[in-house]
Amino acid sequence: MSSNDGMPAKVLAQFLDLSLARVGQLAKEGVITKQANGRYQNSAITQYVKWIRSAKDTKEIDNLQEEYLKQKTLKIIKDREHREILIERTLNQLLPMPEVREMFARVFSAYRQATREIEKRYGVEASSILTQAERSALRVELEELKQLEQEAVTESAKRSGKASEAKPKARVRSRSSRPKKS
Repeated sequence: MSSNDGMPAKVLAQFLDLSLARVGQLAKEGVITKQANGRYQNSAITQYVKWIRSAKDTKEIDNLQEEYLKQKTLKIIKDREHREILIERTLNQLLPMPEVREMFARVFSAYRQATREIEKRYGVEASSILTQAERSALRVELEELKQLEQEAVTESAKRSGKASEAKPKARVRSRSSRPKKS
């Protein structure tokens, strides 16, 4: 038997530690070359080794792509959950802007009217004392609101795992924190 004749499938299967059926399948897939006489070229062993290496590299790339997609999916899920939390908070806790404007107008128009009445009855000094007391009370309430807001932002950041990126955002007082009418 000369080297040009090639080797029978049985011998190639033993070299590659494969079944005869698998050798035939690899030939059909074009991984190894089958000669017209039904034998396999001696280079079939080298072809098979190259194919395995190529498949290994492809698997590693596929594994990396799969891991990347998993991580990207997890990030998308976390971002979506964070947005849902923010939307829920916005919908359930904050007042609509037109309602805030209306309430602001009512409160401060009444305040301005009361200040004018005090000024008429008791003089400019009484009005000034009242205005200073109101400003002081508003500053205290503003500080309390800022503190509550910072706590809410910190809690939200903890939920999303981004505590270091937490920044306070301005918000309107919630319905639940408004004083109830008697």
